[in-house]
Amino acid sequence: MKKIGVLTFHWADNYGAVLQAYGLTKYLSESTQEVELIDFRPLKLMEPYRILFNPVKKIQSLGFLNGIKTIIKSIIQIPYNYKKKIAYINFRKMLPISNIVLTRFSDFSINAKNYDSIIVGSDQVWNPEFFNNYEDIFFLNLKDINTKRISYSASCAIILNQSQISFVESKFASFDFVSIREKSTIQQFSKNKKIYHTVDPIFLLGVHDWTKLMSTKSYNFKYIFVYDLIFDLEIVNFVNDLARKNNYYVITYSGSTKYINHKKSIRDKGPIQFIETIMQSEIVVSSSFHGVAFAILFKKQFYTFNHPTRGIRVKDLLDDLGIKNRDIVNYSENNIVNYSDVDQILSNLIKSSKEYLKESLGDCHEN
Repeated sequence: MKKIGVLTFHWADNYGAVLQAYGLTKYLSESTQEVELIDFRPLKLMEPYRILFNPVKKIQSLGFLNGIKTIIKSIIQIPYNYKKKIAYINFRKMLPISNIVLTRFSDFSINAKNYDSIIVGSDQVWNPEFFNNYEDIFFLNLKDINTKRISYSASCAIILNQSQISFVESKFASFDFVSIREKSTIQQFSKNKKIYHTVDPIFLLGVHDWTKLMSTKSYNFKYIFVYDLIFDLEIVNFVNDLARKNNYYVITYSGSTKYINHKKSIRDKGPIQFIETIMQSEIVVSSSFHGVAFAILFKKQFYTFNHPTRGIRVKDLLDDLGIKNRDIVNYSENNIVNYSDVDQILSNLIKSSKEYLKESLGDCHEN
C-alpha cells in the first residue's frame, strides 16, 4: 500500500495552520491510499505556543522592561490560552498524525524512508523567518532514499531578498515537483525549475465539508467578525463606522473593549469555532490570510488591513481571484464582491491544483 507523509505546521496553535493541514490530509485521504501528518515538532518554533514559560529567558531576550510587560501579559492570558490549548488538542484528534514524534533532523531522515511520497506544505513552511536551522527538514534534504519529494502550496510569506531567493531556489533540486501558493513568489525565481501555482488546501474541500464540522448553534444577532491579530486604531474606527451604519454587533478575536456593540471575543476558542464565526457573520474584517480565505470560501463580504510583514499573502490571493479594493483604506459602500465572477476563477484554480496533486503523486493517487 502506498503511503504519503505530509510535513507542515500542524503543531502550531494557529487557526490557519491546523485548518490547512486538515484540508490537505482530508482531501488526500479521499483520493489516495494512506495519508498521515509527519509529527515533526520543531521545538524552537513551538516556543510561542507554550502556556508556561521561563521568565528569565523572556527578560534576557526582550530586555528588563519589555520582558516584565510580556510576562504580566502572558500571566493574564493563561486562562484564555489554556482553554484554547484544549480546543486545539481536541481538533487535532481529527488529524491523521503519525504515532512517532520527531524533533531532530536525524530522526526525521530515518523515518522519511517509511513514505512513498512526502508533501511539504502548505502554510509558511518556506518563510525565512522560521528557518531556525530547520531548513534541511522543510526542504527535504534527504540522502539515499527513493521517497518522492513534493511541495504543495508552500509559502515564503514575504517578499524575498536576493540572498533568500538564491537560497530557496538552490533547494528546488531536491524536489520532484514544486508548487507555491503565492504567484508573486514564483515570479521571483528563475525558470530553471517548473513551479506550479496552487491554491491553499482549505479550498480543496467544499463548503459542505467544512460545515459538517460545525455545531448547530447559531447567533441570533447580526455581526461583524474582526480577526484582529494586531491592534490598530484605524481598524477600530473602520469597524465602529460599519457597525453604526448597519446596526451590527461586533465579535472579535482580541479582547479589545474599544469596539462599539462589542458582543464577545473568540481568543479562547478553537479552529471550529473560528470557521463557525466567519460562516455566520455578515461582514469579515481581517489581516490574516486564512481569515480572508474562509470569508471568500463562505462568500462573505470582507475587508482587509495590511499585515505589517506578510501582507503579500492576502494581496496575491485577491489578485488571483480578480478581487480589488478590499483594503479598509479603499472602502466604498458600493464596492461589493461579485462572487459569480470569483467562483469561476476559483473553481479553475482548484481544478488545476487537484490535477497537480494527481500528477505529482502518480500511482499514489487513486482518482
